[in-house]
Parts: sequence; C-alpha cells; structure tokens
Amino acid sequence: AQAPPHPLLDRNCSEASARTRTSFVAMAASDGAAAVAASAAAPAPAGASVAVEGHGWDEMRTAGEAPELPAACGAPHQSPSSDSTVLARKVSLTSRAGSSLHRAGSTLQRAASSVQLQRASSLPLEDDDLRYAASMPGLMDVEADRPFCFGLWKTQQLVGFILGVLILVVFLSVKVVKTYNKADAMIAVAGLTACFWIFEVMPIYVTALLPVVLMPLFSITSTQIAAAAYWNWVSMLFLGAFMVDVAMEHASLPRTLLLWLLRKTGVARAWVVLAIFMAVAWLLSMVCSDVAVTLMLAPFATGLLNAAEEEAMDAAAASLELGVRAGERTDEEANLKAVSRFGPGLSLGIAYAASAGGLATTVGTPANALLVGQEILGGAISFDKWFAFALPISACVVIVAYVILYFMYARGVQLPISHETLAEQEGGMEGGTGRVSSDEVLVGGIAGLLIVLLCFQPLIDRFVTNPLGEPLSGSATTACLCACLLFLLPSSLRPGEALLTWRGGPGGGPR
Repeated sequence: AQAPPHPLLDRNCSEASARTRTSFVAMAASDGAAAVAASAAAPAPAGASVAVEGHGWDEMRTAGEAPELPAACGAPHQSPSSDSTVLARKVSLTSRAGSSLHRAGSTLQRAASSVQLQRASSLPLEDDDLRYAASMPGLMDVEADRPFCFGLWKTQQLVGFILGVLILVVFLSVKVVKTYNKADAMIAVAGLTACFWIFEVMPIYVTALLPVVLMPLFSITSTQIAAAAYWNWVSMLFLGAFMVDVAMEHASLPRTLLLWLLRKTGVARAWVVLAIFMAVAWLLSMVCSDVAVTLMLAPFATGLLNAAEEEAMDAAAASLELGVRAGERTDEEANLKAVSRFGPGLSLGIAYAASAGGLATTVGTPANALLVGQEILGGAISFDKWFAFALPISACVVIVAYVILYFMYARGVQLPISHETLAEQEGGMEGGTGRVSSDEVLVGGIAGLLIVLLCFQPLIDRFVTNPLGEPLSGSATTACLCACLLFLLPSSLRPGEALLTWRGGPGGGPR
C-alpha cells in the first residue's frame, strides 16, 4: 500500500512545479522570439521548424537545461499530455512574438515614409526633435532648396499657400451654398486651413489657430464662441501674447535695446544704469508678461554687475601692489563695496518696474485679464479703457520705486564698466554683429502692432459685426493674428526658418 502524501512534501512539489513552469515559459518565450527574429532577418532553412518544435522536455534534460524536480514529485516530462501542453504554449508564445515584430515593422515603415522626404544631413540629433521631423519633414529640412518667400518656403509650401488663398477668394466671392448665409465663408476658412496643414505652410499647431483669427473677421462667429472650442478667449489672448514674448526673447530684442541705450548714455553712473533698466522693463512689460520680462533682463543685468565687480576687484588689487599701507581704506576698496551694494538694488528695480508696467495693460499680468474676463462684467472693460485708467497709476509706481532705490543703492556709485565689456555682451548675442538685425526689427514691429490693434479694438469692432450690429472680433483674435505672423515671416539669422519655430516632443513649443 502506498503511504499517504505528507503535506510538507506536497507543498515542496507544488513550489518546484511552479518554478519549473516559470523557467520553461521564459525559455520558450526567448526561443520563440529568437526564432521569429531569425526568420525575419533571413529565409529559414529546411527543418528549422522541427528544431524549434522538437525542443521538448527530454531534449532539455539531456542538454542539462531543464530544472530538476524532487524525486517524490510527479514526472511531467514522462507524460505525453504534458509535452503537448508545453508545445502548445511555445507555439502560442512564438505567434505572439511574431505579431509584435510585425507591428513594430509596420510602425518603422510608417516613420520611414515620412523621414525619407528629408535629407539625412538635416535630421536632428535629439530624440524629441527627430520625432517632430518625422511628423513634419517639410519644415525641419532646412537644407532643402527654398527659393520662395526669402528662403522660407519650398515649392510645396508655395503651392499650398497659393491654393489656400485661391480657395479663400473663390468661396468668398461666389455664392455656392445658398441655404446658409455664412456657409461659403466657413468653407473658405476650412479650405485655407486644410491647405496650410497639408502642405506645411506653417506648423500644424499654429495652423490650428487660423479659425480663431478668420472666423470673427469674416463674421462667421464671435471670438468668444470660437475660442471656447479651444479654452476661452482669455487663455487664447495669453497664448498669442506668450508667442510674441518668446519671439522677443529669441531675437534678443530686450538685450539689444539695453545695449543701445547704454552706449548712448554711458555705464559709469549707477543711477543712469538703474533708470535704463527700469524704463526698459516698464515698457516691455506692457506688451509681454511681467514675469517674462524679468526673466529676460535679469541675466543681462547679472552679467554686467559681475563684470563691474571684477574690474573693481582688479583696481583694488592694483592699488595694493602700489604700496598702500595696510589698514588704510582706498577709494578702490570703497568703490568695490559700493558696486556690491548696487547689485540687489538693480535686481529689485527690474522686478518693481516689470510689475508696475504689467499694471498698465490687460496682457501685462494674468490677474488683469482674468478680471476683465469675468462674466459679471459682461465685457465692459476693454483694453483701451484699462490702459487709459491704469497708465497714470503705473507711471507713479515706477517713479516712486526708482526714487527709493536711488537713495538706498545707487547714489554716489560709479560703475567701472568699460566699452569692451559692452562689446563682449554684443558678441555673445545671436548674430554677434552688434547691429540691429531684421529679425529684431520685425519682432519689435509685431509687438508694436499688437499694442496698437489692442488700443484700437473698439474701432475695429465697428466694422466687424454681425447683422444685429454686435461686435464679433476680440482681443484673442488680435493676439493670435500677431502670433501667426511670426511663423510666416522669414528669419535672416536662421536661413530656412521663420522668426519663430516650433519643436515637438515633451516640453516642446515655440522656439
């Protein structure tokens, strides 16, 4: 009679069987994947399938690859049903590995169909940019022949622009759909957007802004309704203004303006430097976000202060070498301490001036636009009304801030900054010529256009209305229009690209 199985022995057998099944499934998966990869790389020779399918439990034990089971446990390799089950599992794993490899091959073929339109030498090295190049190869291939639009467009982009404008003009001129009043205008907008999208006249992310611009201008719907399909009109207003901010920083417009003013006025007197930085920060923050202006000006101010401290330290060291008695305080040492004290004052001046300038407009700081966009106000506060009300307050704030900072940090301070230091700052800019580039002129013109259009928004509303006389255009339409212009005008510093470009991937956006 057979003795009843011991519980501990049963548990050991179960654990050993589980480990054996896990090891065998892993081996089967690796064998199946290797077999599929080998068959995809080269034609399989005769008998290759037998080599895979015939690799049963006995062969594994002979080769020493199969794990051993305790003697008291069952011997699954001796059972024909166990061999059939294991073989079925291996075939299933092999087929799944083959389907995965087929899907991966299809993905590579789709990516290759896009990348093959682009020169290999112009492919970016970063992974995110490479994915973006595969999605829109026409814009990333900057080395291709671009004979149109001052080196910005290839032939396909010119064809897309002409075809889109032609569709727009035809459907706006000819009454095709008589059932609905604005159906032809909507078809025109959709046709222009589709042509710009297909032929990559602009990045697809920017092309998506065209309905917000064109639908109110052609009296199809209001800016508020069109923007609601994206976010809301306040968010779209800040999106357009944000792109103008990025273009100004990309073209180094604030730094160029500061260098030009410093060359004209001099950099020896600290109170003049403080006034220039605060004036530029105050003016720019009316167009850009106050936070963005602070981030653009602060690094340049830090570089100038570091150069001033280095020159003051060199002057103090030179005075010691001339034999000045120890303990005697020289003018150079006092000036070094004064320059070090002026640094925090200049940083505070930039921050205070940017905050004061942001008070003057609705796009200067997010809090202003959020207040204007409240439904309880019903759109009663426009850009021009806010500007007329807040500009005197903003000017008083920046003047008071300058006076306080002057007496605390800048009075009597001389900055030992030479013109060579300014020349080094100019050489570090993009272009490095020290002259105002066409990119800076165009970006500055678009920023000025944005402010002018926002100020004259009530006048525009008189012409862009619905049949009931209600205004359709809004601030979001104006901001998105200026943002689209940045992607249509060519750059002189970066041939083959627009004033503002777009990069995909995580953290991508306008650059």
